[in-house]
Amino acid sequence: QPIVNQPTIKKNNIMETNQYFSFPRFWHLMQREFAQNKKIILIIAAVAFLVVGGNVLGWAYNREHGYHEFSYGFYLLIGGFILTSLSFTEMNRLDSKLFYLTLPASSLEKFISRWLITGLGFASFFTIGYWLTILITQALGVAIFNFDIGDFNPFTEKNILFVQIYLAGQTIFLLGAVYFRKFAIFKTVLSTALIGLSLA
Repeated sequence: QPIVNQPTIKKNNIMETNQYFSFPRFWHLMQREFAQNKKIILIIAAVAFLVVGGNVLGWAYNREHGYHEFSYGFYLLIGGFILTSLSFTEMNRLDSKLFYLTLPASSLEKFISRWLITGLGFASFFTIGYWLTILITQALGVAIFNFDIGDFNPFTEKNILFVQIYLAGQTIFLLGAVYFRKFAIFKTVLSTALIGLSLA
């Protein structure tokens, strides 16, 4: 009998995006993430500037030192963990969930993009923003109240430790954001505490 050539079936593009990591595709995904979240980034930066700047002026008014001993680490950890817990909020609504799932990127690329943005990206952005805020409001404190609360050095042993703690904890909160659909930050904290108690 004559051999009939079977038509070659090409792999679906969607399947291919789920199997491979493409740097060009990943770069486009990162550009999309920044473009879509630039308003949120600006709002966070403005709120952080007002909160930290107001505290600096308050300390200058009260003529106190030691603000940087706790402020940098506190806002880095609290702000970063909250931001990380909100990483996949589009999965809570059907329309945005369908759109996000059909993006031409693999699940690995989507996870790594959020991990980089909320991890190293946030830590770097926050540190630079914190330093600029201190620089500006510290000068205002000297000009208005004639008092200098002290310079901020991001490279002290304590501040480097804060960054290390954040990067370690941020991964846990990102996994919580993937697993828990609502109130991810509270459920992640509770789950982590229960696991810690069970291992103690």
